[in-house]
Amino acid sequence: MFKKLFVVLAGLSCFQSTCSLFAQNVNDVVKVSQILETSKQPNLTAPALEQLSQFIETGLWDKLPQSARERASLAFLKQLKYGCHIAEIGESAEANKHMKLLSVIAVKIRDMRTIPILIDGLNGHYRNALVKIGEPALPYLVHRFGDNTMAGTGTGKSAILEVFKRMGTAKIKNKNLIAVKQVLIKAANDNDVYVRRRALDVFGELGDELDIPLIEKIKNNDTGFFEVDSASDGGKSHGKQKKFIVREEASKALEKIKSRGGLRSQ
Repeated sequence: MFKKLFVVLAGLSCFQSTCSLFAQNVNDVVKVSQILETSKQPNLTAPALEQLSQFIETGLWDKLPQSARERASLAFLKQLKYGCHIAEIGESAEANKHMKLLSVIAVKIRDMRTIPILIDGLNGHYRNALVKIGEPALPYLVHRFGDNTMAGTGTGKSAILEVFKRMGTAKIKNKNLIAVKQVLIKAANDNDVYVRRRALDVFGELGDELDIPLIEKIKNNDTGFFEVDSASDGGKSHGKQKKFIVREEASKALEKIKSRGGLRSQ
């Protein structure tokens, strides 16, 4: 009788401890949410972000009530948006650390709402996050390329093309590859010579034999160049000469594709 009573009491104690720990976890997430909802200062929000990251990494995040997760997610999305402006202000060790933390959580949290915000920023750490998110980010990147936000500037378009290159054919396949190829064709005809050069760089990674005619046409006809000092002869310069940077990149792309037998890189 006493043995059965002891087992019941031990089970009840364990249940109460579990409930207490669960309540504490929920309370901690609420506190994290409150900080992230009200502060824009990295030095104040960093500890809360670290705690949020730990919740996700340890699996406690998935055990929390939906309402608590949603509140924390919305608070994090707000911080991710602030991160876009932090990147615009300039580089610093503190800002760099903060941006890295935001990008790491953006990957861990598996919330599709992070993707448009990462594209709004497109700084180095946000690009890293987009590469790691991979395939789910591709439709957004394709759609946003050349729009009237950061993604439509020369810098933004080049950044998106960089993400495509880093994802490679390991993450860009089938219908996504077709869509990305359409972006590359558009980028190869962009007014910005540096965007065109980046497009040819990506063609070298994602292109195949079907892309060769277009790339050869660009190699022979693109007019983009900048002037460089020509080789000197005995200390005497021969003046400026044109360096056709897009044509050079097209030649490199052709070499890469042909070296693979006209296949895409693996």
